Amino acid sequence: MMIQAFKEDLGITLPVYTDPGLSVFEMAGFKRSMTSTLGPKSIMKALALKKQGHIQKGVQGDPWQQGGVLAIDTNSNILFHYASQNVGDFPEINQLVNI
Repeated sequence: MMIQAFKEDLGITLPVYTDPGLSVFEMAGFKRSMTSTLGPKSIMKALALKKQGHIQKGVQGDPWQQGGVLAIDTNSNILFHYASQNVGDFPEINQLVNI
């Protein structure tokens, strides 16, 4: 349910896989903490994003979970790994396009 809204919001047409048990999340070293969500860097980033017109519509799932991007090929090789450190911390789009 949440993944469908995510795909629609971002216009993603490719498959997106989720990890409800968080086993890959933990193995990838992705972050989950209240401080990373509500800390000074997150607050400043949230204000900057709001100023740019990005408005959060609500929270789905775990609000303390930061996540990231993990791209793996069909041979289980890690092509790209990015662990977000706080709110609004994500890789540059050109890093993802060239995978």
